[in-house]
Amino acid sequence: MATNKALAVLSLAMLLLAGIPASASAQTADDSELGGQITIIDVDEADNSIRLNGAVVKIVNKVTGDELTDKIEFNGTLVYELELGEYTVVQVSPPEGYELNTRVYDFSLSIPEETNPDTVRIVNASVTMNNIREGSAPEPEEEPVATDPPAEQEAPIATDPPRAEATPVPPISKNPETADFSIFYVIAAFLSIAGLTFSAIKMNQAKRRQR
Repeated sequence: MATNKALAVLSLAMLLLAGIPASASAQTADDSELGGQITIIDVDEADNSIRLNGAVVKIVNKVTGDELTDKIEFNGTLVYELELGEYTVVQVSPPEGYELNTRVYDFSLSIPEETNPDTVRIVNASVTMNNIREGSAPEPEEEPVATDPPAEQEAPIATDPPRAEATPVPPISKNPETADFSIFYVIAAFLSIAGLTFSAIKMNQAKRRQR
């Protein structure tokens, strides 16, 4: 009895000397139990219900750079236990008869927010890889044949509006008969004026003589 009591006192003294409280020691033990589990599933892209075996995958820790490689051999599924952290997984070699899937998959093993860490012991994540059968890859779409753009139409050259044509003035009639009558009228008028003038002169001379 005294021996057990002495051992208990000695253990407590060692913990105090080490500066590690008993509660912290218990918490460390709990933390060491936390871990993660990744489930990798390999399927046929055309029919996801077909699970594929034979693919080799590589998992890389983003922080430490640690790598591990394994092969999917059962029901198209690989389950791997890992420490919490950020990871990537890639396909190193495809299942037989399929094209290599070159996509890089990211996944995280971390305790979800708003979750009590005391209730969590394992964090799960999953990645589904799709594989295309060899020779069944969709044919690339034909690129449309480039055609020359339609030639730009030249803008019409501005021209002055058409001028209204002047109405031609009918020429003066040169009818010889009309011209003869006109001359006759002119001569007759001249003679009449000359006769009147001559008569006026004679009358003036006659009046002067009478005086």
